[in-house]
Amino acid sequence: MNKKPENTGEIQGKRDKKGRFIKGISGNIDGKPLGSISLTAMIKKKLQLLSPDGKRQAIEVLADNIIQDGLDSSDNMRKLIWNYLDGLPKQGIDITHQIKNKLTKEQVDELFKRRR
Repeated sequence: MNKKPENTGEIQGKRDKKGRFIKGISGNIDGKPLGSISLTAMIKKKLQLLSPDGKRQAIEVLADNIIQDGLDSSDNMRKLIWNYLDGLPKQGIDITHQIKNKLTKEQVDELFKRRR
């Protein structure tokens, strides 16, 4: 397991006095290791290869299997496929609000003074 860095109270790396990263300087100094590849990228690469029958790409076989599963199985699978194709409908939320009693600047300042 990786050890956590010791908390000495000193600012580590390129940070300002408040401990925030300095603009334009990465917090990950070493960066992503060279030659590393994501699982998604690897799967996409494998899906472009020929399937075991040698006639089609693996992605075509996968698509056919997904479609057949949708035809053969429950409504849930069909709904899942449909949602991936079209996406779920967007639901708008009304966040407007009418303020009936507006506060004056002095009243707002007084409220903030009380909180301190």
